[in-house]
Amino acid sequence: MTRRNYRNGQATTLAFPVGALDTTIEVNSATSFPTQYPYTLIIEPDGALEEVVDVTNGAGNVLTVTRGVDSTTASAHSAGVQVYHGISARDHDEANAHVNSTTNVHGITGSIVDTASAQAIPGAKDFANLKSAGAAVVDVSSVQTIGGTKTFTNLPAVTGKTLLTAQDAATITGARTWSGTETHSGAETHSGTVEHTNAAMKMSRSSSSTDDTTSLSTYGAGSPVVGHTFTAPPSGAILVGLSAYFAQTNVGNEAIVSFRIGTSTTIGGGTETLGPSGDRSLVCGMAVVASGPARLQASRLFPVTGLVPGGTYNIQVMFATSPAGVCQIFNREIFVLPLLG
Repeated sequence: MTRRNYRNGQATTLAFPVGALDTTIEVNSATSFPTQYPYTLIIEPDGALEEVVDVTNGAGNVLTVTRGVDSTTASAHSAGVQVYHGISARDHDEANAHVNSTTNVHGITGSIVDTASAQAIPGAKDFANLKSAGAAVVDVSSVQTIGGTKTFTNLPAVTGKTLLTAQDAATITGARTWSGTETHSGAETHSGTVEHTNAAMKMSRSSSSTDDTTSLSTYGAGSPVVGHTFTAPPSGAILVGLSAYFAQTNVGNEAIVSFRIGTSTTIGGGTETLGPSGDRSLVCGMAVVASGPARLQASRLFPVTGLVPGGTYNIQVMFATSPAGVCQIFNREIFVLPLLG
């Protein structure tokens, strides 16, 4: 509905006669009328020709009007008849209808609170005695069913704790997507699909099947570099999986494949958190004959702890040979699996 404007003031009279089809009227004085539009005028009140009009514009005492509103009839009126600004039946009826309405009020579509409409309720809310049929809406004994989409800007709370706490057993039956860091210390049952979009909770991997060779006894990354970045999980612990297909071509020497972890988004960059080491490596050793070196396909798992939760790291495959040896590498792969602690 359109808001109408009101102002206290005195009645006036028509300055000239008006016909039933006229859309402008002129009064003797409009100084007491509202200065914003629309507003209501009543012509020849309390008689058989009483007419309610909406004033939609004005210039001095000449007013543009919509005739015969609020169930009245546009009629011809003589000069000198009374005209006053006031209220009509619709003012009372609209207010009363609004008070008694439960849907489509205050400019929203649908009921204010129901089980079908999508609700967005920002800010803190305190419901002291909210009731539904047969039981309180939220209590400690009744089974609650809350249908429809609900959006809570602030996490709802019950006395002394949030809705899901470390002390409560949680049963989640629908599909859920978790995008933040989580700490689970209570018993949980997940019967729906659960997806963790947080990068710290996803496995990451990289690999290459390009052949490479080194005769250096210091660790190098080779070409192409095999590595990637990852985010440390809340536990600060990961499981590194290292796999390689490689060989030592010189009798009496070893080929060694290990890995490095650094604190940077650049592969091989940042402060070295964990360097390549024979303790964390795959070893192919001591070929019997130089013309036909034995090739080894091997893999190992290495737990790594002490990372900063949420920190960004990079990991890469490194390989070397013992002095006077030659390490040939045909396939490299490394993956990082977050551990929950």
